[in-house]
Amino acid sequence: MSEKNPVLVISGTAAGQVYLSSVLTRIWYTPLLAKTAGQGINLAHKKSPALIIYDVDDLPHSELCSICSVLKNEPSVKGLPLIACARHDRPGEQEALLALGFSAVITKPVDLAHAYETLCRLSEQPRHTPRIPVRMEIVIEEDVPEKVLTCTNLSEGGMYLTTDRPLPENTALHLKFTLPLGTERLEAAAQVVRTVPGGARIMPEPGMGLRFVDIPYEVHQQIRLYVHWKMMGDLKWEPGPESIQSTDDA
Repeated sequence: MSEKNPVLVISGTAAGQVYLSSVLTRIWYTPLLAKTAGQGINLAHKKSPALIIYDVDDLPHSELCSICSVLKNEPSVKGLPLIACARHDRPGEQEALLALGFSAVITKPVDLAHAYETLCRLSEQPRHTPRIPVRMEIVIEEDVPEKVLTCTNLSEGGMYLTTDRPLPENTALHLKFTLPLGTERLEAAAQVVRTVPGGARIMPEPGMGLRFVDIPYEVHQQIRLYVHWKMMGDLKWEPGPESIQSTDDA
């Protein structure tokens, strides 16, 4: 699953490492931290990352060219997607980075949902929207044995409901629910896409995974914003240099 995938993070400052590590942890990837491309290559030999994120802030164009050349030709990492992380306020930089050979660019402050989608796409993971743990009551409109179930994780693409009696796959459902801390009753159509039968001694707990198939734009946006807010927590866009000192060369 994508949340187990290690990602090599190369950043020349401790502040950049802490920030990108926090971002990856919140979207269920495991960060592997290095200060230089050389350190990253050595770490990749041991840990086999799925992708590389390079913090390119304040690096001159000539150095970026050299870094890309090294990473694209080193046997242990040359086949890995290479993602640049850059400030958002530099016109034309994204196009320049892609022209150098980066597979994608994410900008600071990082949009966690966009970062998750980018990493999933480049690592060929099936889930393209991040999910969060949650507990909320879901009312099912159809005539089913259990009319009210508990949702234990949520994404803008669907949710997981716990039950010992999951419905058959492809069952269509009409749902009503209120987001935690919300006041508005939301509605969405969904379809059962995965079931975990009662008594199964595996994770997750018995229940069924639903995919939203007909969801109003306003409802989708409310779910997306709630998921993003929960993932962000107290994450700032980047710690200041006064709070964290740069790491020493290894």
